[in-house]
Amino acid sequence: LLENFETYSGNTIINAGTLSLDDLGSISNTPVITLSSGGKLNVSARTDGTFELVAGQTLKGSGTVIGNLTEDAGATVAPGAAGIGAITVNNGVTLAGTTVMKVDGAVGTNDVLNVSQTLTNGGTLTVTALTAPTSGQTFKLFSAGTYTGAFAQTNLPTLSSGLSWNAANLNLNGTISVTGTAAGPTTNANITKVSLSGANLI
Repeated sequence: LLENFETYSGNTIINAGTLSLDDLGSISNTPVITLSSGGKLNVSARTDGTFELVAGQTLKGSGTVIGNLTEDAGATVAPGAAGIGAITVNNGVTLAGTTVMKVDGAVGTNDVLNVSQTLTNGGTLTVTALTAPTSGQTFKLFSAGTYTGAFAQTNLPTLSSGLSWNAANLNLNGTISVTGTAAGPTTNANITKVSLSGANLI
């Protein structure tokens, strides 16, 4: 339980159990907060009931924030680590920094930010692909009680020729999808010249 402003500047890893911030408790000097599966960051007893992720900080991993989450400009929310993961916030979330998500086309999965109440989109959304998505796939990046706001900038991974992203529902239900038909290999080659070189036809 942390009740005051903490000045340590190392990373914070919550492997299991709960790290609670009470009253004016703060860890704003730690650059990276990692929530391991089963790890919880409880800010519900803070005066404002909010964990404010300030510029230069990153929240990542697969765990739970109990309370509200605010991502300031210059801060980063990135569910998962090297692989797919999910961060759950049991109150509201306001995004104004950079939110980084991953999709995996081979198995049709993706990182998720679960929000029990209102998700307010803003700032920049950057999506990367572990493996290439294919036509017809839909990825639900955000699951919230209600959605509001909009991302100022959206960076989506490059798709195969003939495919395109449909992000029309991103700010409505948290999904992006792949549309179109991937271009196939060329099958009608034109042979314009044939010559014999030794035993080889070239």
